[in-house]
Amino acid sequence: MRVLVTGTRGFVGAAIERRLTDAGHTVIGAVRRRDLGEREVFLDLGDPSPIRGLPDGIDAVVHSAA
Repeated sequence: MRVLVTGTRGFVGAAIERRLTDAGHTVIGAVRRRDLGEREVFLDLGDPSPIRGLPDGIDAVVHSAA
């Protein structure tokens, strides 16, 4: 399953990412910083326009951003 997780740079989001990855899922982290990692996308939750640019094929979303 491909799961978009918001806030993967935080304590809770990072733990969720580890658990999902360990269970065999592909995790795409949605972060607010511009220095993106390999499986991260930029997402500012205060601005709805970037939502249109999210990757296709996301099966689930876990919101853990503060």
